[in-house]
Amino acid sequence: MEFRLNYHVGTGKSGEPRYKPCQVFSFHQIPHAIWFEDALVHYGVPTVVFDLYILVPDIDVAADLLAKAG
Repeated sequence: MEFRLNYHVGTGKSGEPRYKPCQVFSFHQIPHAIWFEDALVHYGVPTVVFDLYILVPDIDVAADLLAKAG
């Protein structure tokens, strides 16, 4: 099964910090998916977005990359 990203990784604004973790994972080719409120918003379900939930296959690798990225 092929893993494909199907979400918008930012609002188009320069320097959008909310989706920087997704951009770090994409750059390092780490499979990931956005979950909860952001996934609902992507499909047009009205919600208030507070937290960003990201699913990754290896949390230790992901945490290390995010720490190095600042």
